[in-house]
Amino acid sequence: ANNILAFDVTGYDEGAPIIAFAGPDGQPGLAGVDDDGDAAVDNATELGFDGSDDSILGPWDAGYGVAITNSANPPVFLSTGAYVDLGWARKLQSHQFNVTSANNLWSPLSGYSQANFTASSGNIPFTEAMYKSGQVIQIGSNFSILQLAYDSWSSLYEHDGILQAEPNGRRGTVEIPNPANSPALRDSWRTMVDAASDDLDNNNNGQIDEIAERETLPPFATNLSGIKISIRMEDPASRIIRQMSVGKEFITKQ
Repeated sequence: ANNILAFDVTGYDEGAPIIAFAGPDGQPGLAGVDDDGDAAVDNATELGFDGSDDSILGPWDAGYGVAITNSANPPVFLSTGAYVDLGWARKLQSHQFNVTSANNLWSPLSGYSQANFTASSGNIPFTEAMYKSGQVIQIGSNFSILQLAYDSWSSLYEHDGILQAEPNGRRGTVEIPNPANSPALRDSWRTMVDAASDDLDNNNNGQIDEIAERETLPPFATNLSGIKISIRMEDPASRIIRQMSVGKEFITKQ
């Protein structure tokens, strides 16, 4: 098509936080006014009050990073569920926002794990699925991220007779053609190829062939609920811009 300005594909993330945040006046509700009549002026319960300049923001909004990392006037979390870019939490951190473990970034499509983020003080923040899919390769605080993609994945890796694993001192699964000559592995018990399909409790946790024994995982270990495609076009003669979106729901939850 001619005169396309933008083309965007996003996935529905049922856990993406939607927040309310004080607008340009810097105060919840109308600045200096007891909007809700509770004898307190400009407290958090006044966020989003009628006539105020407060904003409702989601991960797709430009001001979301400023709002979610604002410790002086923290946002109020309203609900969850939005169409987002895959790995949206990484975008906040890459734009130099002071993301901490207290921020609510741990939705299925965010790409970040609260447990990993907290344990490593933010240096190794990604989910196990991101590492086991090979989408992220990380040594210390240095990492490479492949183009993020949603993939329904295949069980072939768990039956291929080849060891996919993480060498010690790094995160991110790679193929190890000759395990006998490989460096030490991050999971010291992972001495058997295809541990998730050998009917053994390789990691001695009382379970046989469970997810923890898998050599790989899909990048986002959740069912994709839906996608939305947006197209923005401009009429050169009138300079009028129009945007159209179409969504497709894959999973309906009651």
